[in-house]
Amino acid sequence: MKTVKVDVAVVGAGTAGLASRRSAQKAGASSVILDPGPLGTTCARTGCMPSKLLIAAADMAEAARRSKKLGICNRVSVRGRDVLGRVRRERDRFVAFVMDEIRELKKDGFLIEEKAEFTGSGALRAGSHRVEAASIVIAVGSGPVVPPAFRDLGHTVMTYEDLFEMKDFPESVLVIGAGLVGLELGQALQRLGTRVRVLGVHGKVGFLEDAALREEATKIFNREFPLHTTHRLLEVRKHTAGVCVRFEDERSDVREDFFERVLCAAGRKPRWQDLCPDKAGISLNEEGLPEICPRTFNIKNTRVFAVGDANRIRPVLHEASFEGHIAGQNAARFPQLRAAHRKTPLNILFTDPQIASAGSVPESADPGIVTAGVSFASQGRSRIMDENRGQILLYADRVTKTLTAAELVAPRAEHLAHEIAWMIESHTRVEDLVSRPFYHPTFEEGLHTALENLLEALGSDV
Repeated sequence: MKTVKVDVAVVGAGTAGLASRRSAQKAGASSVILDPGPLGTTCARTGCMPSKLLIAAADMAEAARRSKKLGICNRVSVRGRDVLGRVRRERDRFVAFVMDEIRELKKDGFLIEEKAEFTGSGALRAGSHRVEAASIVIAVGSGPVVPPAFRDLGHTVMTYEDLFEMKDFPESVLVIGAGLVGLELGQALQRLGTRVRVLGVHGKVGFLEDAALREEATKIFNREFPLHTTHRLLEVRKHTAGVCVRFEDERSDVREDFFERVLCAAGRKPRWQDLCPDKAGISLNEEGLPEICPRTFNIKNTRVFAVGDANRIRPVLHEASFEGHIAGQNAARFPQLRAAHRKTPLNILFTDPQIASAGSVPESADPGIVTAGVSFASQGRSRIMDENRGQILLYADRVTKTLTAAELVAPRAEHLAHEIAWMIESHTRVEDLVSRPFYHPTFEEGLHTALENLLEALGSDV
């Protein structure tokens, strides 16, 4: 067995892991990265990029259908093989960019393409390699969860990792989960000609906290496909056409339906168990995670760090890259730890209308927080574009009169949410935000109206 001794070993060559290794190397530490593959990052291979490619095609088809309201007549014909062919071609292009870095690492001896597991507090085994490291960064990511009731259905069940390898779209799909993956891919499949039904739990709609916004979003999505934000599964059985599902919906009505395929979008689980963490003195909680400092990413009482989906603190790509940068530095300079300043949280769900949040949205009523918002039903630009659906809800601190958070179900929310996040980050008073320029007619005018309503709720003159 070959022994490799380094300052920092990184387990996982995804976005967070690659950032960790670069940062550790820049800090002067020797490093190695371990990953059995497939390489190319989750974002590029099976996550952000292929899903947005699919959504782009779906939105184009829907825009063509809806153009009749504007006096433009189209006959939409979706060629599934062509849509999925483009998705894979463009996906492979994005993966190729990442693989350029991977090939350089391999050529320079910084990459071991083997599955790693702990053999001690500072030791890993990866195939025929024994790796001894002063510090270790865990960036193993996470994998899709398939609920027990669906595990014995064979190829009928798929996850987002399988979806983009389909040759054509199935006639019908049952989507399990009303989170980010379930809503994005469910709506996209519906618009591309597949009959879709989405089953969620606990009334959740994406990451929305406000009950009224969840209700608004549910009504909007139900105009395109059945969305049950709460259900109780009664029976799942194989059928000649695929699978038969019987469930009780949110009104306690029993429903039965048949589907060609099932898409499990019921969440993701960090891949900690595969690492044998107990051999390194690391214990996991009920969620399968160790105790991790959210600002240094160090695991308590160890020289081990966890980033990206391996810590589930903020499981989105730009945060994973940032965490990798900080953890790589800290691993290289251990025990000197830098506590990172966390940027304003920003989340976006690329449905139509889009769902977004910025800042730390309270999970329950807080007397120190004032809320106000606006509906897009009659907002000028959104009516012009026939996109007049959804709302903005803003949160402000009653004492400082600064914006603290926002939730949106709105057209072009990806842009509005960025602007709101910058407003929160700057700690600017709502009174001053209202006085900033807003051009007419734009979607941003909806945000301006929401800010005016918030200022009035704070007790100031508009």
